[in-house]
Amino acid sequence: MLMLNRSGRKDEALSSLPDNSNVALPVVHIKDLRKVYVVSHQETGARATMQSLVRRRKLEIAAVDGISFDLAPGEIVGFLGPNGAGKTTTLKMLSGLLHPTSGEATVLGYVPWKREKSFLKQITLVMGQRNQLVWNIPALSSFELNRVISYPAGGLPPHACRADRASGTRTSFT
Repeated sequence: MLMLNRSGRKDEALSSLPDNSNVALPVVHIKDLRKVYVVSHQETGARATMQSLVRRRKLEIAAVDGISFDLAPGEIVGFLGPNGAGKTTTLKMLSGLLHPTSGEATVLGYVPWKREKSFLKQITLVMGQRNQLVWNIPALSSFELNRVISYPAGGLPPHACRADRASGTRTSFT
């Protein structure tokens, strides 16, 4: 059995395991992942404004504070939590759009923020609000409706953002 290590390379130790072993590396591995934003804090008033020109007060805001988890192949999960809990920030780090402040993460054996082409070809991240979808029609029809609204009169052709259901392939934007 050929097994890959977390860096996407062949792992000799794991490759020597018998084929009937149930050892599988996690598809997503997160350990102590943190994202901290540093923001300037300014008091109100004229005096505070003048002081802030000389000396700014910085605050650290932890958007993601030391999370750790593994996802096995085929595992389906959901991110639930209140506004500001770090759900979107975590997903952006897992897709490589944001660099974490500290911690480690691998997705499909890659470090996401290195943004390697072979990694990017394997992932998709769709960010949006649920109000972009019409609740009582299929999702594909909602996307088609958004296409027509966003690109009226000769914009993107209908096939540009539609999945081909018969072949199971996806046509990308041209």
